[in-house]
Amino acid sequence: MKKNPVPLQAQDFALRLSKLRESKEISACTMSYDLGHSRSYINGIELQKYLPSFTEFIEICNYLNVTPNDLFLPTSDSPPLEISPTQLLAILLPLCDELNPRQVSYLYYLLRDFLP
Repeated sequence: MKKNPVPLQAQDFALRLSKLRESKEISACTMSYDLGHSRSYINGIELQKYLPSFTEFIEICNYLNVTPNDLFLPTSDSPPLEISPTQLLAILLPLCDELNPRQVSYLYYLLRDFLP
């Protein structure tokens, strides 16, 4: 399995989990206990010490009554990425080698629409 070259995903997941949990007025300790873990479990995820397993991820979604997309996809109030275009390209270019020609075309047209 390849290592994920975009560590921002864990950071984004942790931030969204924290915001969703807080919006439902649930403490990290309570949520941890309700999910059958030690009191620091959710805090550890939100502090990016570890990520939940897939099964635990689904349990978290069910507990918060949200979809997996709610925890992964950016929202209108998501902070912009603090990454330079050069850093972004360094992350994306190696991933492009795995795209098929159709995907490359989609990516090209998508990016072209953002340019003046």
